[in-house]
This record gives sequence, C-alpha cells and structure tokens, in this order.
Amino acid sequence: MTEPRSWFQKAFIEIYGAFGLPGLFPFIGGLVLLVFLPFQSNVESQKVYGILGLILMSISVLIYKIRSDRVTKIELGLINMTTETNKRLAEQTAKTMSIKERQDLLQKIRQINNDTARNISTNKIEK
Repeated sequence: MTEPRSWFQKAFIEIYGAFGLPGLFPFIGGLVLLVFLPFQSNVESQKVYGILGLILMSISVLIYKIRSDRVTKIELGLINMTTETNKRLAEQTAKTMSIKERQDLLQKIRQINNDTARNISTNKIEK
C-alpha cells in the first residue's frame, strides 16, 4: 500500500519542481481533461474536453519554459561571476610570482572554474 503512494509523491514532487505552483494547476487540469476525453458520450463534450485540455497543457508548458529560461540565466550569471572573480584573483596574486608558480596557479583556477561550472549545471537552482 505504501509503494503507490510513494511513487505518486515522487511524481508530484518532480512535477511541482519543474512547473512550480502556477504551472502545476494547469498541468494537472489539462491531464485530467485529456484522460477523461475518451469517456465522454457525445462529440461536443469531447471537443470541449480536448480543446480545454490542450490549452491548459500549453499554458503549463509555457510556464515551464519561462522558469527554465530564468534558471539558465541564473546559472550562466553564476558561472561568469566565478570566472571573473578567479581572473581578478589570478591577476592580483600573479604579480609577485615566478613563471612556474603562475602556471600552477592558472591550472588550479581553470580546474576551479570547470568544477564550479559542472556543479552549477548539475545542481538544480530553486527560485
């Protein structure tokens, strides 16, 4: 009895994470309308269910697109900010170093930038 509930909770959390609260209601409403579409007895109600279901699903996809674009902009901003900060740090610290120390520092900074970019892109950012 616990397993279906657990599956439903996981699915609900994933949908909520992707669409957010404003996109959750149109998604569920559109899904319900499209699921019950074949069970309608007359053609007129089938048309209404189909059109409303598609409209609600389109609204939820639009909300998802807006949310994902915003998160992508935040991620790119964080990556650029980290890169610029590391470049400034390298410029300030490299003034008094030898060539070998500069190369080692530059290699470490590149590795930090790559690790930071990988961490930002793999971890989801909430609002």
